[in-house]
Amino acid sequence: MLESLDTIPWHTLEHAYGEAGDIPRLLRDLTSVDEEVRQNAQTTLGFTVYHQGTVYSSTAYVVPFFCELLEATHQEEEQLWFLTFFIDIARDSSFLDFYVTLDRQRPTQVGEAPDMLTQEISWVRAAQEAVSAGYSTYVRLLREKDAKLRAYAALTLGLCQYHAEQVIPAVLEQLTLEQEQTVRITLLLSLGQLMPWNEQAHNLFTQVLNDSRRPIESIAAAIACAFSAREATPPEVVHALLEGYEQPSWMGEAFRATPYAEYDWHVCLSQAFRAIGLTLAPLVIPTLLFALKRSDYYSALILVDHVLYFTLEGKVITDEMTASDLSRMQREVLWALVAYEDLWEFQEMMFTVGKYFRPVLTWRAWTRRRNEVIAFLADTEQGSMRLAEFIQQAAIMGLSPRRAMELLRIEDLNDLDYQEALERLRHRLREEGQTE
Repeated sequence: MLESLDTIPWHTLEHAYGEAGDIPRLLRDLTSVDEEVRQNAQTTLGFTVYHQGTVYSSTAYVVPFFCELLEATHQEEEQLWFLTFFIDIARDSSFLDFYVTLDRQRPTQVGEAPDMLTQEISWVRAAQEAVSAGYSTYVRLLREKDAKLRAYAALTLGLCQYHAEQVIPAVLEQLTLEQEQTVRITLLLSLGQLMPWNEQAHNLFTQVLNDSRRPIESIAAAIACAFSAREATPPEVVHALLEGYEQPSWMGEAFRATPYAEYDWHVCLSQAFRAIGLTLAPLVIPTLLFALKRSDYYSALILVDHVLYFTLEGKVITDEMTASDLSRMQREVLWALVAYEDLWEFQEMMFTVGKYFRPVLTWRAWTRRRNEVIAFLADTEQGSMRLAEFIQQAAIMGLSPRRAMELLRIEDLNDLDYQEALERLRHRLREEGQTE
């Protein structure tokens, strides 16, 4: 085992803390009979070849040895550690790509940054290809007795896009055999990542979506369908995704038990909307604002990123722009985010919002403080009611933004007198006998 370890030029490679010459020793430590030695090696490898969402030039070279060790071990805890490592590095990015802003066309003050970014993105691709190349190992793990291990193997297979042709039949076969809900959900979501949008994908996801006996799997099928179909996602699937925000909390808790759910239910749904694209913005923006106060802190930060993406149409606010250059809906969303004061207590919120304002350097992270956003919005119109308050008042009446738009017979909440719209909602509810 690890026979080819010394054939790799480790001293020419790097990890988060410099030269990767210590990697062979750490990999050999993973085979130690001493559990403490193995755990120390796991810890060190976990913050060197992969560190805070970033991969390095050595990462792709480590993966085949991890696959070899995964094949050799029968300890579930170690198997899950290897799979989690593969999932993390296949999902993540380079250091510069992690901090780069949305506007890639903007000139930079540091000439080498674009070249560095290109090089580091090649490390990301190499790491993803290396993870994908181990697909046969993950397929074998689909047949393990432990459901958690099967679920993590299913999620890892969803990241094997470079070998999708070989992986899809195995995942489809397991879906027909699998009885455990968390594994079935993960298999569906992985198929959404892997399958091209065609008749087979349409039939599969539609069949599961329409199975009312398994409501959580129905929503998972809607998310998977969006991942596969993207802008071709059928309207009934979009409707199901919007309804997902209105489901009881137990469904979200059950979904959170799957390895796919890094964040909460609302984020998983919003990721499906991102896959579909900006055409959904009028429907999605109010729904994401509705979900913000119903999510935990870390999930809310992702929702803020998604709502700004849809609101600003994937662009950024430049230094030359003022609030008057934005649409009313764009200003309303910024005011809504300003109103969520609790989120601004943490630095991450300033970085999340800062991505959508032009930074000094293209390749550096930039912050935008709450008071700076308020100053940017100064002197804009003050209506009788803001969008955030309308959404909150509608929620008190038991209405999601989707349901409110249905009752108002409108397709979006743009350019409304929100106070008047709220009165119309109350009138419609009285007509339907839902309130006194």
